[in-house]
Amino acid sequence: MSGTQARRRKLAAIMFADIVGYTAIMQRDESEAMTVRDAFRSLLHDVVRQHAGEIAQFYGDGALIIFDSAKEAVLAAIDIQSAAVRESGIPLRIGIHVGDIVLDESGVYGDGVNVASRIESMALPGAVLLSERVQHEIANHPRIETVRLGEYNLKNVETPVSVHAVQDDRITVPAPGQIHEDSKASAIKNIAVMPFTALGGGEESTYFADGLSQEIINGLTGVDGLSIISRSTCLAIQAQAQSPISIGKRLNVCNILEGSVRKAGGDIRVSVQLVNTADGSQLWSQKYDRTLDRVFEVQDEIAQLVVNGLKLNFDVNAKARPLVERPTQDVEAYNLYLKGLHHWNNRNPESGQKAVHLLEGALDLDPGFASAESMLSRCYAYLGSCGVMPSRDAYVKALEHATSAIERNPETAEAHLTLAVLKFYHLWDWQGTRESLDKAEALGLDSAEFHEVNGTHLAAIGEPEAGLPKLQRAVALNPLSVSTIYALAALHFFCGDYDKALGLYEEIIELNPAFRGAYQLKGLALNLLGRHEEALEVQKKYHALVNHPLKGLTCLTLAHHLLGNEDAAADCVARMYQRLESEATVAAEVDLALVTAGLGQYDKALDHLNRVYDQRYSIACTGVLWILRCPYFSELWKQPGYKTLLGKMGLER
Repeated sequence: MSGTQARRRKLAAIMFADIVGYTAIMQRDESEAMTVRDAFRSLLHDVVRQHAGEIAQFYGDGALIIFDSAKEAVLAAIDIQSAAVRESGIPLRIGIHVGDIVLDESGVYGDGVNVASRIESMALPGAVLLSERVQHEIANHPRIETVRLGEYNLKNVETPVSVHAVQDDRITVPAPGQIHEDSKASAIKNIAVMPFTALGGGEESTYFADGLSQEIINGLTGVDGLSIISRSTCLAIQAQAQSPISIGKRLNVCNILEGSVRKAGGDIRVSVQLVNTADGSQLWSQKYDRTLDRVFEVQDEIAQLVVNGLKLNFDVNAKARPLVERPTQDVEAYNLYLKGLHHWNNRNPESGQKAVHLLEGALDLDPGFASAESMLSRCYAYLGSCGVMPSRDAYVKALEHATSAIERNPETAEAHLTLAVLKFYHLWDWQGTRESLDKAEALGLDSAEFHEVNGTHLAAIGEPEAGLPKLQRAVALNPLSVSTIYALAALHFFCGDYDKALGLYEEIIELNPAFRGAYQLKGLALNLLGRHEEALEVQKKYHALVNHPLKGLTCLTLAHHLLGNEDAAADCVARMYQRLESEATVAAEVDLALVTAGLGQYDKALDHLNRVYDQRYSIACTGVLWILRCPYFSELWKQPGYKTLLGKMGLER
């Protein structure tokens, strides 16, 4: 770097690379150390130049390199590591981060430099580690594969950093949780609590085993330094019958808790073990023979063993309190609650109705059972959203029970989340939603659903960039949930990152080819990227999956319009209005608002939007958000009526 270079600031991909064990080589043989160092520097000069990088500084056994492109930085790192192993046997470790830097005649500065340095210090010889920001930039590159290692607290870095390793046959790939001993980083421990296996006893043991593992998850949620993978992802991965090592790699977790339950009358036997996913070794195992009225002690003991086994920094004062509180004194009420929880977890209309009946029975036995009332609220909201009950009736009941649960126990974090969901999707009460989310967070809630609602709410009020980390956290906690990935893709859409959204929709389709919505929005992303022919084929597939002549036409209409197929587009619109006449639902109004906005018929679009807002059914909220926040509809945003609508909704920009 020129000594006369003026001070300048820029966003860059920052790479740190150094020789592992250089000091020991120097102590053993200075001549060998100099040869290794010179070979290292020569290698860097050759490769960095090929990838349009700049060596900003050499410092003894290491180097600081900057690139304008994260992609080029990672490709350079792969070439450097493979050449170091193949040609010179130099043991290198490399870390890369994207951030703001300041350059002047004396060097390179900035928080990004510190983060890159800390990440580099975590790497094993032969490895390339990346920050989340780099991963975001290269996620869809066909030549680069990565694996997430987890979240880490880095020295002098304010917030935790998600770290990824480049996965390539030519370089080292650390196991989750495996970091270099000299690192100034501490892992945020993560764990997957697998659904416990029921041994004998039929349905009684099944629901009890299911509920027991869920309650342990609830008890561990909120423990400082511990990250819990969601139950739905654990259930999906368990069905694949994979080994602990495979589960660790697939879910990016360091540990799994697994167990079995046998229930016979009032007696229970619980066997549980904590497993290290790096090598499949058992950290500890325990068996419990107890009566049903002591089940809370078992849950709390298991949760405490997890905390102690993972050597978490647990608050000394908190140790005196149970992690799993006794929610009721009535054992039969708790029995009904666990049955209701089992049916609720099935997430289908029939099971939802069974859950309502069981939870109402639990409340008859113990009217003060706040957890049961909070769950009952969720069930009513679900039954209203899927059409089993009239929406307005269902949401009135859901609101009553959520409010009552909080009155009975203000510390029930899930009840505050339930209230936030109802305020957001049903009442469209943006400020009230924020207040309930803040309360749930203050109570330690760290679930995938919490982060998903939080991020979506931020997008609704016009802050999608702030919502991205929330949705990324939700996906980290629930990595196999297509609905959670779908919500993250929406925020990338709102931020104008259509390539990233497209990659996520393709990931969803790979996970679940029957998830229709991913096809619809994949097609819209293709349109926005100018790939109109591909978009039309995807929209035709979506319409075929909907399998109804008057439904699923919104984005198909826009795809025809962008290709100049105006007769086909007009036919689609005519069928949409035919649906509105025969089925005057809010869903039809939302679809017509979307399509008329996309066709430039702004007065019609605003008429439909105002009718949707006046009805305010929950099913409409997400659709309206697309019109309010997706740049595809930015021409509508310039209309005076749009600003009037935002004012009416309390969403003024």
